[in-house]
Amino acid sequence: VLISYLSSSIYLLCAPMTLPFQSMLIPLLIFNEGFHLLAHTNVFLRLSPPPAATLKRRGLYFLWDGLSHLAPYFVHGRFLPYIIVEFIAHMFYTLTWNRNYYYTERIKAWSTKEYTGRWVTYDFFLTLSDMLGHSLNIYALNAMADTSMYAATSWLPFVMMLLLWKD
Repeated sequence: VLISYLSSSIYLLCAPMTLPFQSMLIPLLIFNEGFHLLAHTNVFLRLSPPPAATLKRRGLYFLWDGLSHLAPYFVHGRFLPYIIVEFIAHMFYTLTWNRNYYYTERIKAWSTKEYTGRWVTYDFFLTLSDMLGHSLNIYALNAMADTSMYAATSWLPFVMMLLLWKD
């Protein structure tokens, strides 16, 4: 009986939800995922990565980024193993951002404007994987979205990135 209760409780926690405000929530989640996808693309393509001094203060960004991988799952209910791996990785970076851990230092170095090393490294694939996670969430959320609401909000991350672009 206890195992049955626990398994049903876990299912309820992990099952996709139908929320009364879901029609408003989905565009916000798509907007958030689009913003992160553009931010990672910016670093990935070396368009305008942040300077090292700015990046040192962005440890909590990984918390926001990790939660943005996790939150859409509770709406669309897809890609759970991938989302869990991405969330754990982001929590590692959140907790170790100001402590000189090897992998954290590599991500910091690779993500900065001052980076002069090889472009295709382990960190290249981590960023690509992160971009894939945001793309999968956008794909799954878009399948559930009211198309008129999505069309009205889909351009916002691009405008926001253009406004924030400083070069």
